[in-house]
Amino acid sequence: MSDYAVSSIVASADSHADKKLTFMVAGVTYGIDIGFVRQIRFGVSKITKIPQQPVYVKGVVNLRGQIVPIIDMHLRFNKAPVEYHDRTCAIILNIDDIVVGIIVDAVTEVINISEKDIAVVPEFDQGIKQDFVKGIAKVNENVIIILEAHEIVKHDKETYNNVVSKK
Repeated sequence: MSDYAVSSIVASADSHADKKLTFMVAGVTYGIDIGFVRQIRFGVSKITKIPQQPVYVKGVVNLRGQIVPIIDMHLRFNKAPVEYHDRTCAIILNIDDIVVGIIVDAVTEVINISEKDIAVVPEFDQGIKQDFVKGIAKVNENVIIILEAHEIVKHDKETYNNVVSKK
């Protein structure tokens, strides 16, 4: 995997709490608070599979000596699996001191979305647990589903701990 440093983006995000990193999964745009983003990696290689894990947990990678669980967001959101290639993106997140990588189709941009511009989630089924979704924002003509990072980790904290301890 090759790295794309986001330290300058994250450093500037400390003073701009409304910044979101947006990314695509199965043609849908999602956003997550930039403060959770540790780095972006292109190309997915050398994932070590761990037995008896949920299908969306692809395994673990060694990231500078740290074992990091890798989650395929297509599978996490109950979408069809996709093949990985050299431009497949993994966003490395640090949520409540749990470091996890999420595989997405593409990272699009960092945008400013204030909390007041995030609407309540209507009842719909995109294959995503409703408590994963913080809300929906409209930016220009685009609709962005804002994810609640803490909830994603909360649901699978035991899984992540098991994956790391089995390695």
